[in-house]
Amino acid sequence: MVRRALAAGGKGVVGWPTDNYARTSLISGGIPGRQSDYPDADWPERSKIWGEWIDHVKIMHKLTGSKRELLGGEYPDTGDFPHQLYVRLSRRMVGPYVMTQHDLEHKTKIDDSIGLGGGWALKVDIYPCRLVATPDGKVASEGEVFDGISPGPYPISYRSITPKPEQCSNLLVPVCISASHVALSSIRMQDTYAIMGESAGIAAAQAIDEKCQVQAINRAAYRQSLLNAGQILEWDPSWDNYDSTAGSPGGVHVEAFASVEEWNRKKPGYEWLFPFIDKNGDGKISREEHQAFQDYKKRNENWASTLRSALLPK
Repeated sequence: MVRRALAAGGKGVVGWPTDNYARTSLISGGIPGRQSDYPDADWPERSKIWGEWIDHVKIMHKLTGSKRELLGGEYPDTGDFPHQLYVRLSRRMVGPYVMTQHDLEHKTKIDDSIGLGGGWALKVDIYPCRLVATPDGKVASEGEVFDGISPGPYPISYRSITPKPEQCSNLLVPVCISASHVALSSIRMQDTYAIMGESAGIAAAQAIDEKCQVQAINRAAYRQSLLNAGQILEWDPSWDNYDSTAGSPGGVHVEAFASVEEWNRKKPGYEWLFPFIDKNGDGKISREEHQAFQDYKKRNENWASTLRSALLPK
């Protein structure tokens, strides 16, 4: 496939070399489909899969003529390749509550929140799952999703980080949580893991103090402890909006739905930019207008200087 793609020009088909997985390219630094065997494989099989990734990278280098090199001496025991494969998600617990896309879309009511998820851009971020042959002899990738589906940061249920009581009573799982593939593709961000990790630690301490199962801690006391620690447990729609560039939902930085006064207070020096984003001229920035501006910035690398020159008085 790589040879065929390169012979045809390769543009937009072969994404190599790249600093990350080029999701818009059919052929990139990963092997769609091979990851399916990893979660339930034993260690010899996992090592084999890891070896196939190394071979894939070497082959891509050779076929594309890439001059990119590994840092010599960085990992001497593994030929300078990192000694771990980046596993984005694998096996997960099935607890009393399974986080799903409905939770991300605010279609459910979670009354035992341990913090807010959402990560950057509140998007479901899934890389291609496999390559498939089409009846007309072509190849397509399948399963890739990169869509913003959350209207704002969403609460994560305490029950999703605890096992079912009949299976285990002294375990808290703030990473391989009880979540669907779609839900975890949004939750699995470092900032969200940090939020869940802190809340899990508070729950563990409380279970020890109360001498009870993690599922049986006093929920009212637990909620108050989380609030005392500074955790934000609910998203208030009256907040202007979640700024996807601000990072952690635990430190929500609002700017959409902003009035002119709010914008000027939060964006000193950028007062001139408000009318450009407020397309309908109603004096507020809606979520749609905010997203349209984010898309504009992605398309225009020098947006700030260009707009400043165009919008500010000469």
